[in-house]
Amino acid sequence: MKLQGLLSALIITCCMTMHGTANAALSYMTSGDMLKVWGKAEIGDVEKFSAKLTTDIKTVVLQSPDGPNWSLARDLGKQIEERKLTTVAHGACNTFTCAMMFLSGSQRMFSGAGRGEIHYVMLSFWEANTGSNHGVTPDGSTMDDVLTWWSSHTRLSGSDLRVYHESMFYSRGGEFRYDNKVFFPIDAKVSPATALHCSGEKEGKLGRGLYFSECMPVKDASALSKGIVTTNERFSHPELTAPADIQAPGPSNFAKLETPLTLPLNDKCKENYALFLALDAPRAFVVGSGGACTMRNAQSLRPNHFAMDACKKAEGAGECRFYAVDDQVVFTPFGQALPKAPQINTTSTPMPAPTLKPEHASLALARNYSKETGLTGIADQFTLEGKIVLFSTFRWEQVDWAPGPQIMEVKWFINDKLVHTSRNSKLNFQKSPSTFWTAPMTIELGAGKGRADLYANGVLLGSKPFIITAN
Repeated sequence: MKLQGLLSALIITCCMTMHGTANAALSYMTSGDMLKVWGKAEIGDVEKFSAKLTTDIKTVVLQSPDGPNWSLARDLGKQIEERKLTTVAHGACNTFTCAMMFLSGSQRMFSGAGRGEIHYVMLSFWEANTGSNHGVTPDGSTMDDVLTWWSSHTRLSGSDLRVYHESMFYSRGGEFRYDNKVFFPIDAKVSPATALHCSGEKEGKLGRGLYFSECMPVKDASALSKGIVTTNERFSHPELTAPADIQAPGPSNFAKLETPLTLPLNDKCKENYALFLALDAPRAFVVGSGGACTMRNAQSLRPNHFAMDACKKAEGAGECRFYAVDDQVVFTPFGQALPKAPQINTTSTPMPAPTLKPEHASLALARNYSKETGLTGIADQFTLEGKIVLFSTFRWEQVDWAPGPQIMEVKWFINDKLVHTSRNSKLNFQKSPSTFWTAPMTIELGAGKGRADLYANGVLLGSKPFIITAN
């Protein structure tokens, strides 16, 4: 398929770094069947990455692998695609490298670590107004090749692959205009929607892009409906965590949150505070004794840290203090002593959660389940219409097992090939018996001889064979 003359550059983004620095060459960390990837992709990384993808690796967690080379990103993604691996967007990502690797996964998921707002996939489209370099990516690849790949790996329509002409644009010298489309997990508390148009820069001025609260909602769209992710379930793993933010003071009685600023700050700060009140939490507003102010919200992985850091780096800021955090004013006037932050014990190490054992689980397959009717249509043969329910009952004696958080996972195989994985966040079964169930659509699995493997905290609890027929 050729989509000629549509865009001059396409930058696909997914995954804010958890490591904070742009590393030369990709870096890796293996944990069981999971491979974490971060750093900057360079020539030679394809071979190194391929060597890391042993037969034990099932999931690639992308922690902001960087780089603008589309052809290199495509080749990295090909290693994932050939092995039919699951990819996870852990944070938010803004390069070809992260996006191409992410969209090469046979299953694609958002990370379940922390709030949904810090994990998102952003697609940036650049449209040329002149024909001098039309249709070429930063590394010299043709946009026809990019768009062909893009359309074959998502459910984006032709209208999705165009700049959103009804919204605001910023144009540098009349050479281009651009549009960002941002997709969040379905559980993210981001206004006004889980899919957004963010076009141009605020009021056509250089300096910053749009905050998500200023973007336009994409009607009837989500990461799942557009094929960015393949499931609304979020990937959970004990080693995937959101980094802790610095601690701000507790609420003060200085002012109400919605009261306009009365501090001796510049006029721009007073405008920015009104904008801050419209931002999505988590959010932080910091003021300096010299009259400066800074703010950050969910678009920053650690808004408290980055707002304070930006204030300290501002010229003439003076002493920097938090004014408001989330929905509370926490400001103590300059010249007065700051209240002591509560002490947090960071030395203790939590005990690992006790894991369910195979002898605790009994498994069944059925065509349907509801709380009202229970399990109905118990069977081991299904058609491509409807769904297939894996239902498990857990029983234990108090002396045999102490309840604790369980990361539940079901791997679905057809003809001995992994075709789907269902994951749930930590579940805490407190009473015996307890139950767990999951139900993918049979059309998602395909026809053939299959089996469902149930895991808790990575331990196989049992398997159930089944057949899906084409009729």
